Amino acid sequence: MFDKAEQAQQKENEKNDLLENIKQLEKELKEESNPKKNNIKEALEKARERLKAFEQMAGEANGNGDAH
Repeated sequence: MFDKAEQAQQKENEKNDLLENIKQLEKELKEESNPKKNNIKEALEKARERLKAFEQMAGEANGNGDAH
């Protein structure tokens, strides 16, 4: 079982991985000029939605309510 510090670190790592994924997808989107472009856009949209949800969860976990 994780303690709170380990959980926080794990969540931070997941968030960083997600941010890295978004950067990579944005880079690929700029480079791609073939039919994969729509797939990349979809993946990017989903990654951004996950990041938004992540930030909201983090805000609630920290007692901040909405993470705006």
